[in-house]
Amino acid sequence: AGLDSLRAAIAAMDERHHSVPTWVFGTRILYDDLERQQARQAFFEAKRTYYQQRGDTLNLAACYHALGDDYRYRGDFNRAVGCCLQAADWGNPARALHYLRLALAAPPALGRYPGGLNRALAQIYMRQRNYPAAWQALVRSMRPDPATARADSVGAHRTHLFDLVLGLTLQGHVLLAQKRAADAEPLLRRAQYLGDSLHFPLTSVVGNF
Repeated sequence: AGLDSLRAAIAAMDERHHSVPTWVFGTRILYDDLERQQARQAFFEAKRTYYQQRGDTLNLAACYHALGDDYRYRGDFNRAVGCCLQAADWGNPARALHYLRLALAAPPALGRYPGGLNRALAQIYMRQRNYPAAWQALVRSMRPDPATARADSVGAHRTHLFDLVLGLTLQGHVLLAQKRAADAEPLLRRAQYLGDSLHFPLTSVVGNF
C-alpha cells in the first residue's frame, strides 16, 4: 500500500510539473522491502524516459541515482558508472546542489548512497571551478559508509573499491584542471590499479568525466 500511495503521489506531482526527486528516489527502498527488484528497475527506466522527454532534470537525476545503485549492487560497475555520470549532468547547478545536500542529509533508511552523491557534488563544483570544494567532496566520497559497510560483506568491499577508483580519478582531474599534471599522475595510476582489480576498463570511464 505504501508503494502504491507513493507512486500515485509522484504521478500527481508529474501532472502538475512539480519535481519531487526525494520521493522518486524513495520508492527504491519500498521496492526493496517487497523484494521486487525487476519491477523496481522497470519503474525507474520508465520514469527515466518520461523525465528525459519532459526535461525534468531533478527527477531524472534521482532515477539515474537509483538505477546506478541497482547496477552497483549487482556488480555491473560499468553501467553504474554511466548512471553516476548521467546523474551529475544537470542543467541547473544551484538546484542540483540543493537537492544533493538534501539527499546527503536524509537518513540511511531512505537508501541514500553518499559515495555517488558526493561525487556528483564534486563534479558540479568542478564545473564552477571551485576546486577546494570539489576536492573535499571527493575525500568524503571515498570514506566507507558506516550505515552499510560490514566487515564480512564482499559487496561492501567492492563498493568501497569502486568509490576509491572514481574518487581518485576525479581527484586527478581536479589537479589536471589546475595544471598540476605531476601531482595527478600517481592518483590516476592508483585508480588504474584498483580499476583493474574490479575488472572494468578505467580508460572507458575517464573519457566520460
